Amino acid sequence: MTTPNALTAAIRAGIAQLRKISVDPTPQQLAEDAQDALDCIEVVMSAIAEITTPAMSERMFLGLQLLRASCDYARALAFLFANNPVDLAGAALVLHRAQIESFLRAVFFSQLATEDELTDFFDNDQGPRHRTDRGKWVKISVPALAVEVQEQLACTEKAEPGTGNLGRMVANAWDPLCGMVHGGRAVHELYVDGQRQIGCSVPAPVQYQVTVNAVAIVNFCLAAACTISGWGGQQENSALDAPLRRFHLFVEQHNARLRSVGLHDMQRHIDGDQ
Repeated sequence: MTTPNALTAAIRAGIAQLRKISVDPTPQQLAEDAQDALDCIEVVMSAIAEITTPAMSERMFLGLQLLRASCDYARALAFLFANNPVDLAGAALVLHRAQIESFLRAVFFSQLATEDELTDFFDNDQGPRHRTDRGKWVKISVPALAVEVQEQLACTEKAEPGTGNLGRMVANAWDPLCGMVHGGRAVHELYVDGQRQIGCSVPAPVQYQVTVNAVAIVNFCLAAACTISGWGGQQENSALDAPLRRFHLFVEQHNARLRSVGLHDMQRHIDGDQ
């Protein structure tokens, strides 16, 4: 069993998690973190646009489409957090689910799927599935797909820091995020405040965790785009300098903001120190 990370723990026991904060973050502090994330995401997206070459196959074209969609969901998520971290945080969580799934599908269909599996998607509008030896299609769960994608990314020379924790990140977050989309228990827990007033009340640890997860996945998108586009050589190093510098700056500033409110360093789940 995986150990629940800050996202899952906060959703399942939001009030208990909030008690760990020595200084209650203000909406402005949450918004500043999200705005920094949005700036970082847009720098990475600019780099993806620079390295993307005309796709030579429908497989690669689909992969790039899904990567762009994933990044757009991340941008929208960060925009909501930055502009209304109180009322619209729940909607941002829904976008995080879409971000994760679009990224995983991008890697699957561009790099992992057989021709049969790719045709199944185009002909039947089905998500990632494997065909058994008896010819029966079996759906791949999103947590299982995350493990397949993690293994694929780890095999590339452009593997991002934290690639080895992608499967754990998705497994920990997936059930509560699905609950937000489908009206599950997560809505019951997050749409009430301490006075039993109905309305979005996403704890600060959840917002901080989702923000750093979103930025990490956008950086995974950059690595996947490099692979799809066949980007390499000295030119690549120059094109990737800016997004990598911006990512590390965001991580540094994000963790400083966490420490200022007494939260542990959430970036550890990306760096693999848990």
